[in-house]
Amino acid sequence: MKLVLMVGLVATTVTLVCVVLTRLGGPSDSYESITPVPPQVDVGFAKPQKLRVPSRQMACQNRLAEIELIEGLDQRNVELDSLVTGIELEQIGEILNSVVRDRPNELMPEFAVLLLRRWVEGNPVAAAAWAEQLPSGPISAQAFEHLGIVWTDSDPSAAVRWAQGLTNGVGKEIVLRAMAGELARTDPLDALRLELQLVPGIERDDLLTRTTEEWAASDPSSAAAWAGQIADSALRDQLLSRITVEWSEHDPVKAATLLLNSTVSGRTQDDAVVGIVERWVQTDPIQAAAWVAQFPESMRGVASQNLVAVWARNNPEAAGTWLNTIEHGPAQDLAIVAYVSALKSHGSPLLLTWAKSISDVPLRQVILAGLEPLSE
Repeated sequence: MKLVLMVGLVATTVTLVCVVLTRLGGPSDSYESITPVPPQVDVGFAKPQKLRVPSRQMACQNRLAEIELIEGLDQRNVELDSLVTGIELEQIGEILNSVVRDRPNELMPEFAVLLLRRWVEGNPVAAAAWAEQLPSGPISAQAFEHLGIVWTDSDPSAAVRWAQGLTNGVGKEIVLRAMAGELARTDPLDALRLELQLVPGIERDDLLTRTTEEWAASDPSSAAAWAGQIADSALRDQLLSRITVEWSEHDPVKAATLLLNSTVSGRTQDDAVVGIVERWVQTDPIQAAAWVAQFPESMRGVASQNLVAVWARNNPEAAGTWLNTIEHGPAQDLAIVAYVSALKSHGSPLLLTWAKSISDVPLRQVILAGLEPLSE
């Protein structure tokens, strides 16, 4: 009886094992082929399998968007500078390319300028190579301008060598202008040499004039010697005339001597005479008047008129005394016109008397007609 029960128990056990094996895939499947199911943890949201790291360009754009929302200008500038200084030099070109491509917000142009300046300060050769491959346009022009300014400040010799080798005509013009502007303060002669390489025209001549004036303020004799060697007579006379006016601020006698001994003539000479007289009369009107009195009639009229206009504002009695010493004629008439105008502002009772002393009848009638309300 016990034997029968044991046999039945074994049979039942074997049957159960077979059923289990069948449900798990059969006895032919190995234990290792069964993949365990990990426990499910409820984290409250779906978590992606792989996080995407934003690119450097996107990170900068995101940070700029945050900075743009800052209300205080000072704090905004601090954060913008911090962003710029935190970017590695080798990353700047890649980020600037994204600026050229899309410019996503209002701060991007300012950010680009600061970034380019930092690049030029740290690696001007790489920055120059990047600028040279840009298509012509506002961004290219801005890049060339900042290269010329910043590189000249740090290493003018290297900057000049680079500029001389540029094949981009427009870019070269921009760079030369920027470099000359920087050098004008410290080395005006080198600045002038660069400016002479620009395309001839009004803009170039204006640059040459401004740089020459700046040089004349500190070393007028050297500036005059350089200008006197220029082959273009019109440009030479323009520069010499402006040098003499600038020189007259410190030494009107030498300035006047240079002007009269130079090749300057015509309207250019007249303008220079007026400029010298207007400055000289404020410090020594007697000498300025004596200088003007030596001029030929063709030059003396305008010079006398400007002399009296300035002199009478400061000392109308002395100016009137001098007027009575010069010969009658067109020069004196023009000087009296200026004197009458000055007396009018002073409310002098001698106004009509002086107006009636003008020898040119048509001119006297015009001046008196303008004074009729005062004579009533």
